[in-house]
Amino acid sequence: MLLGNGDGTFQAAVTYDSGGQQPASIAVDDANGDGKPDVIVANFCASSGSNLCFGRGVAGVLLGKGDGTFEPTMAYDTGGFGGLSIAGADLNGDGKPDLLVANYCATPFPCESAGAVGVLLNNPADTTPPVIVIAAAPNVLWPPNGAMVPVRVSGTITDARSGVNVLVYHLAASLA
Repeated sequence: MLLGNGDGTFQAAVTYDSGGQQPASIAVDDANGDGKPDVIVANFCASSGSNLCFGRGVAGVLLGKGDGTFEPTMAYDTGGFGGLSIAGADLNGDGKPDLLVANYCATPFPCESAGAVGVLLNNPADTTPPVIVIAAAPNVLWPPNGAMVPVRVSGTITDARSGVNVLVYHLAASLA
């Protein structure tokens, strides 16, 4: 990361762990709602110690301290294989920012299934946020001409694993 000097120049780069291997997408969001910018990263897979990367996608979250520096990266499973893109938005209307991760596949490689959108709902009291996977056919998300198209995801999500108090979330989001 290069912090600006305010005059069009930048300080020397500072590197942070992305939380996984082969980071594919980065965004700035206030992931914990403290008013300070945080960095969210979609990683193709978890760190494997080799150049091969065929595992589950990983979302890295770097909480900002408000001074241009960040806490150590927290890593979360993206609900699919090959994390490609990440965005933050309040998906269930609880006032807390959630994460969406577009994954290359819903199943392990050689990826004979549709892509998957992982939805990570924000619950700071729960150390293991629920991961909800919504499958989408790749021809809808990535048309042959390569143009970006709006995608609407909607439905009801039931959280049976994370231990949150509210068990049903209603999701409506548009990705463009």
